[in-house]
Amino acid sequence: MDNTFETKAGKILEEYSGDNVGIVQIKYLTSVLTFCKQIDQAFMLPMPLKDVCKKWNVHDWGDYIDAVWAERNKIDDKKSSD
Repeated sequence: MDNTFETKAGKILEEYSGDNVGIVQIKYLTSVLTFCKQIDQAFMLPMPLKDVCKKWNVHDWGDYIDAVWAERNKIDDKKSSD
């Protein structure tokens, strides 16, 4: 995977993040998202409302990514059981 995805994800996270998330934390989060995409190319992170996530810190973002990943696994598990 090239740097295009990571750069685009970083720009979006920067746009959606408030003062509680710095550039080092954005880099960390983009690395996590890049790893998710490497595992599953179809993985998508629906962006929450800006006014909500502007208040989040890096842990809130991490929890959100974990929740979306877990929901993706539930959908995959359901598809495989059908």
